[in-house]
Formats: sequence, C-alpha cells, structure tokens
Amino acid sequence: QPVSKPLSDSDPAKGTCTRSQGYYVGLRPLCWYKPPESEGLRLLSRSAEQNPTLSKLQSSSLWQGL
Repeated sequence: QPVSKPLSDSDPAKGTCTRSQGYYVGLRPLCWYKPPESEGLRLLSRSAEQNPTLSKLQSSSLWQGL
C-alpha cells in the first residue's frame, strides 16, 4: 500500500498491507501486532520460504552443539 493511503482508527486493514488483500511484503511485524485470525499467523512470507539462505538457517544440523 502506498504510504500516502489514509489509515483508520477502527479498521486495521484500511491503508495497510494485509494477507487477506494478497500482500506478503510490508506486513506489520508480529512482535507488536496480532492480526485477526482470518489473516493467519504465518511467520514467513512466500519469498522467504523460497530463499535458499533461509532454508539453510532452518536446518536443525546447523544449530547442533550451540
């Protein structure tokens, strides 16, 4: 969503990027915003799931011994 788009005090989806609107980039961080259940709580965006560097970090063998 463009930053110039007005926000709403009563509708958290108005003027923001939400999964229900098809956005996967620019979502509010889950550390300070809990989206409605209809949005789901997926922690990774589609592009991050396909990122080879991220998949290496998710490997359990990388973290053994720490």
